[in-house]
Amino acid sequence: MSYSPGRLLIFSKLRHKRPERRKNTLGSQSAMASPYRLIESVSKRLNVLEDKDKLWSLVNEYYHAVDSGDLDSFAAICTGDDTNVRSKFSEVAHQKYIWNCTSETCNQKFDYCVCNAEFKICDSNTANGSVLLFYTRTKPTSKPATYYAIGRCKFGFKKINGDWKIAEYNLEEDGD
Repeated sequence: MSYSPGRLLIFSKLRHKRPERRKNTLGSQSAMASPYRLIESVSKRLNVLEDKDKLWSLVNEYYHAVDSGDLDSFAAICTGDDTNVRSKFSEVAHQKYIWNCTSETCNQKFDYCVCNAEFKICDSNTANGSVLLFYTRTKPTSKPATYYAIGRCKFGFKKINGDWKIAEYNLEEDGD
């Protein structure tokens, strides 16, 4: 293969091309502000992750309070201002059931499996979330159709005095 002088000149320029020099920006304000912006961005992301972890713990506390009939725990995790609780297929999640529960009437226990949690922080004081819930009711039960259920639970959260609380709860039966 023969090379013409023009081709050799192109190859030599490609092989020996000098890298461009960067300007020294260490003294400029934009270069100094960049680490602060990075720290602020990482801090915001960390706060969101911490809030999502708190919401997941709150959801677990909610189901534990419902199952145990612990009215004090239930009251502590809800906003208390007419928490909007809806369920299409069972009174287990309904607030009136929990509030009217006494040690004599609250004898049906439930086994829960909560998975596929997803939380979205809307702003510093509100968030939404959903989980997939499968629960079974221990026998005996007067309603065999509600012995077990699977559904998507949607939550609305509010931050009150620095603590996350459940403001809304909607349990939708699978297939709705």
